Amino acid sequence: AVRKQLHAIAADLFAQRMETTRPPTVEQLALLAQHQQGADRAQAAAATYRRAGDLSEAQTAVSEAYRCYERCCELLGDAADVDLLLALGRTANDAGHFEKAEPALERALAEARTQGDVARQARALYELAQTARRHAKWPRCVELAREGLALVSEKDNPVLSARLHGQLGWALGYILGQNQEGLPASERAVALLEGTAHRSELASAYS
Repeated sequence: AVRKQLHAIAADLFAQRMETTRPPTVEQLALLAQHQQGADRAQAAAATYRRAGDLSEAQTAVSEAYRCYERCCELLGDAADVDLLLALGRTANDAGHFEKAEPALERALAEARTQGDVARQARALYELAQTARRHAKWPRCVELAREGLALVSEKDNPVLSARLHGQLGWALGYILGQNQEGLPASERAVALLEGTAHRSELASAYS
């Protein structure tokens, strides 16, 4: 009980200090979340870990982002939402924790299907295709990319559509040697992004 009270005092002090100073760092947010968790404030801790994860990912500190998202998901359990599960799977992939990525992304896909959320289904399928690619499961990568393309709107989400076309083109053309299908997919990825502000995405599509 005493330890919980000390964590609560520390959490309150940290929260007050962060309100009156410059934007908090990832380290400050993570420390605040630890104290909130120690004080049995699970919801507050989860929200703080998520904030730390978002900030870490924005700074391309993917390993730290993954750890924060993982802790957030652990605290929320079944209440973890689709976007959080997608973030966990995405950063697990980027940080090299491939064995952790797939379960989170499969759960995100299942939740999105239950909710009838087509856009998030397509995002989950793209991230799962990324996971398959990193495991060199090329037929599975192709299957997932095609499933995602059947759901995503090129007009509403040209970036995600281009990414999926790029996945398909790479797997079919460069890896499986099926250039008749792979080349048009790669060309479509480029066409969707040419003349847009998405220059880094266009560079990826060209590569």
